Amino acid sequence: RGIPLVIDNTKNQLDRVICQIRFQPIFNVNAKIGEYQERIKDEYPVSQIKQSIQIVNMDVKDFEFTTEDGNWTVTASMNALSLTTTSYTTWDEFLSRFNYVFTGFVECFGLDSILQIGLRYINAIRPSEVGMDQSIQTLIREEYRPLTDSDSERIINSTTLVESQINE
Repeated sequence: RGIPLVIDNTKNQLDRVICQIRFQPIFNVNAKIGEYQERIKDEYPVSQIKQSIQIVNMDVKDFEFTTEDGNWTVTASMNALSLTTTSYTTWDEFLSRFNYVFTGFVECFGLDSILQIGLRYINAIRPSEVGMDQSIQTLIREEYRPLTDSDSERIINSTTLVESQINE
């Protein structure tokens, strides 16, 4: 549900939220992607091929489908499906949108098994948005400060990873 890192909660510091499901390769994704596009085009009308690489006589592509405002993006490939937003508001909205794109994908391609589910919240503290006339240390709750000395001003990235086992 997102961990608020910043003391000043007047601005949402979430830059983006991503959920990705990884699965065994589905080799007919390229051939059937048009069917999937038809299922989700009312919500995600803007489409493009993001990446295409050649592996052993097979063209591997990432297909992107985006909302008209560009705030929500679905990426589908032969071994992963993800939903990314830059305008996260609530978990319920995010989950509803993910269920929509995931259900459509399963109906088009089927899935034998899921290998991994990833959920990532990316916070960004932008100096221009939080009045950086103060130390960044004063903006971050103490329990999340990766360093407590003067080197903290040079922090470019700090990541927390939580992994859980799902019992079958």
